[in-house]
Amino acid sequence: FPDKSFDFVIAKDVLEHVPDIEAAFREISRVGKAGMIDVPRLVSEWIWPQVGSHEWTFSQDDDGTLVAHKIKFTSPFGHIMHDIFAERRDVQDAWAQSRHFFHAMQFWQGEARVRIGPDAVGWPVEAKIIAGAVA
Repeated sequence: FPDKSFDFVIAKDVLEHVPDIEAAFREISRVGKAGMIDVPRLVSEWIWPQVGSHEWTFSQDDDGTLVAHKIKFTSPFGHIMHDIFAERRDVQDAWAQSRHFFHAMQFWQGEARVRIGPDAVGWPVEAKIIAGAVA
């Protein structure tokens, strides 16, 4: 696509799958004038792991810049929360009402912002990053 050919680009539940996150952000910024990015936070990958599907999980700086963390851990929850979520409407409703806790969102104009953070290797690392992200 030509540069700035889209007025608004939406990337929802997409960027966590791409191997080269910086290239993906450059391309989104190149083709779009503005947009919205919605990606899973660290706590989401810990509770609802997407093993073999997600390459990245995210936190967010105070200025809205998304911080990408390469996933290098295995959640102790396995797929148990997936099963509970599929069976229980109250859990689905709770997730929908607290989506902002589980996902980071960036509205951008001109350039989508990302930086590479430390690898996500286990809960203690995530707890420190999450505390900063939701404080």
